[in-house]
Amino acid sequence: MYLTQKNQIKGLSRREEKALRALCLLSKNIYSVGSYEVRHIFFKTPPLLTYNSNVQSGKHRDNCKLLHSGTSQQTVKVAERQFKLF
Repeated sequence: MYLTQKNQIKGLSRREEKALRALCLLSKNIYSVGSYEVRHIFFKTPPLLTYNSNVQSGKHRDNCKLLHSGTSQQTVKVAERQFKLF
């Protein structure tokens, strides 16, 4: 079963809503890239890609440069944790 969470934030101006959507999109892209990297390395060579090497390889991508470093690192950490549960 797949669960999703949807939040409605009221009282934002149009500019704030656009900024929030852009940040969510960047976070989604970082999660997708981090998940792809972990999965690709795992199926190519059995040892799992470590968090540190995944963050280092992702630092040079545009999504990580645009989003705050702490947020992007936590997003990569979540992607790695989700794959370990797989």
